[in-house]
Amino acid sequence: MSPDEFNINPKSREEFLAQFEDTSTEITVKIRWSWNKGSGPYQKVGDENLAYVNFICPWLASEQYPFGRGGQIWWFCKRKVLGYPYPPHLKEDNCYKLRVRQSKTGELLFYLEDVIEKDVDVTKDDSIYETVKQRILGRYTGAPVELLFYNIENVDMSKAKSFPGMGIAIDSAYFSAIIEGGNDKPKIADGQVIIPADDKDFAKNRGIRLKAGKIYRVRARKIDQEDLKAYALEVLLEEDVENKELAELGRKALEPVQYVVEGIGEFTISRENQMLLARAILTRDNEDGSDEISVCMECDSEDPTKADKSAIMLHKIFDDIDASERKIFAAIADDLAGEDGSIETWEDERSSISKEDFMKRLSIGVINIDDSGAELFIDLDDMFTDHAYTAFIDNDGNVSAGDLMG
Repeated sequence: MSPDEFNINPKSREEFLAQFEDTSTEITVKIRWSWNKGSGPYQKVGDENLAYVNFICPWLASEQYPFGRGGQIWWFCKRKVLGYPYPPHLKEDNCYKLRVRQSKTGELLFYLEDVIEKDVDVTKDDSIYETVKQRILGRYTGAPVELLFYNIENVDMSKAKSFPGMGIAIDSAYFSAIIEGGNDKPKIADGQVIIPADDKDFAKNRGIRLKAGKIYRVRARKIDQEDLKAYALEVLLEEDVENKELAELGRKALEPVQYVVEGIGEFTISRENQMLLARAILTRDNEDGSDEISVCMECDSEDPTKADKSAIMLHKIFDDIDASERKIFAAIADDLAGEDGSIETWEDERSSISKEDFMKRLSIGVINIDDSGAELFIDLDDMFTDHAYTAFIDNDGNVSAGDLMG
């Protein structure tokens, strides 16, 4: 049975229940939505109502599902006149342990058999707790290293809030310079040490308070991506460490620096929201004069005073800017064109324009570059009021149109 075949409008109880496995299992969920006053009635099947709730499992968060996995739980009941009309009452934002049968589609669709426990504290469930720890810390697989870092923001773990339904609080100490793994020489580095805190394995971290402009010694594990300077704290070893050379370098790293992309232009590298970015306004000459293009590039992780990796993509665009524009503008024109090849704009009560004339009016307004490629915002010359259109170029040079933005 595929997910599309799941029938939410059955003719009978038997028809609906046939969509679920015969064996039951136990799950712990957080209720995201349940029936409340003002909602419409659940549908009738025979002399019963077919009720459901939406749930989320924040402890199953991942890169694909950053807020956790979610689904629905269904059950039959007879509507009550007094009290909650569709028992049992599974309250929003509460956690429950339930006995259920899973849908044969394999999706997170379940039939409720019994409420085993109400108001579940998920941090007391060892299996869930270990899953949460793995989700948060599972990528930090490097061997523990001793790290000295120049801290650039205040951190107070006593005020750090737990993720809803997960029980573990996370904050980060951001640094601008480090001495790593017993090396004597400090180096500029843009990164962070994440600090988990809770009332179980990370209880000792609740008391951590770090001050900006101070140096700290920690033991930490590095994330499994070589190009990222990110660590997970194991132990805070020493506070307010004296290291003049590291402190001077850390302060210097916070000052804006100039960076030149040969043949293209000069950029200013500065820190924005815990990230080092290289920015410049570049001029693009054309038949009507010139256009300004705002460029923002991600800096190199190994040497954040440079953006050499991002500059490779910038050269791909600017070394033959005419060809790049034709390729980008054609992708957008193809995306907007109708079956007759023309493009309907919002000018003069929805006038039409040929793809060729449409492309002549486009210009690049913004280019953002990171390790995945380039995102571009294309000026549409008021053909769609003040909207722009996005386009993307991957590291292999493939261009794709995005969406109308504004």
